[in-house]
Amino acid sequence: FAVLAAAASRGLQRWYERVVSRSRYGSLPVRVWTLLATRLLRSTMEEYYESETDFGRQLGAFAPNRKFEASASGEAAERAGGPKLARLVRELKQRHGVRYVYAWHALH
Repeated sequence: FAVLAAAASRGLQRWYERVVSRSRYGSLPVRVWTLLATRLLRSTMEEYYESETDFGRQLGAFAPNRKFEASASGEAAERAGGPKLARLVRELKQRHGVRYVYAWHALH
């Protein structure tokens, strides 16, 4: 049974990559995938995302963390006004009156 399940999984993955991901929104392959993903495969996909991806992580705080505050490229970026994201947020608030900026990422 495990061999059959693994073969089916590989086949489904290939079909998604070759057909579904290249199809237009609302097309038959996208509708079939949506039905599979929200019904038949839902629990399996949820287990996968929970165990293998960052989607299961919880937000730690609303305040910016050290990655936001610290410069990845060193002193030059600091002298230029800080990291790009910090400068962008500051500009949005000062020039455009934006009160809050929220970001959630799962990048490594």
